[in-house]
Amino acid sequence: MIDTNKVKLINKLAYMGSGCLLVTPFTMDFLYTPLFAIIGLILITPQVYEKKQWNLVLLNFSGVIGYGFTLYFRLSPLL
Repeated sequence: MIDTNKVKLINKLAYMGSGCLLVTPFTMDFLYTPLFAIIGLILITPQVYEKKQWNLVLLNFSGVIGYGFTLYFRLSPLL
């Protein structure tokens, strides 16, 4: 049996994650933009995990790592 509250939560998280990812391309010049991309990818991952779309889970994981490196290298001169 599918827990409807769980599905509703996953869908709401995915909408918030999609919002973060929609903003990302237009703000790439800002310092903390990779953080929005990381948050967005993390928030949409439960939805694709629940649907067993393993290729998208792998792409999200790869994107989190890539944007994490970008964020690290942008912030390292400031530390």
